[in-house]
Amino acid sequence: MKARYRLIRRGVRGGAFYCVDTGTGKRTSLGTNDEDTARQIIEAKNNAVRQPAINLQIAKAYIAGSDNGINTRTWRHAIEALIKTKQDSNRERWLRVTKDKALCDGLAKWTRRGVHLPTSSGSGASSALAVLSPTKQRLVFRPSG
Repeated sequence: MKARYRLIRRGVRGGAFYCVDTGTGKRTSLGTNDEDTARQIIEAKNNAVRQPAINLQIAKAYIAGSDNGINTRTWRHAIEALIKTKQDSNRERWLRVTKDKALCDGLAKWTRRGVHLPTSSGSGASSALAVLSPTKQRLVFRPSG
């Protein structure tokens, strides 16, 4: 199979490396003058075209390697980080959102395996388990118990 992307160097642009899409002819700067880095970027682009099914797994591996807390972080951490970026009335509004019973229950019970959601009110209520499906990347609701 012919490679979709190829590497060129434009001397008139300070020796910068460019990626050329052989399908469209479009040139885009790789933002580097280092040949090894440019070759790695081109190789990654060509691999992404050849093997689209494994791109998500590769991305997860890179993230796990660069971020040690990725396996333990919860949605609560994400919301708290978001609130830190807000100011004044926006911050107050986001703080009110976190106190919402529907959101708080979901965030408090979120685990790596899923979210336990009540399906009816009262004591002894049945519950469902929302789990991120590994194949379809969506939430799947299953009765738990």
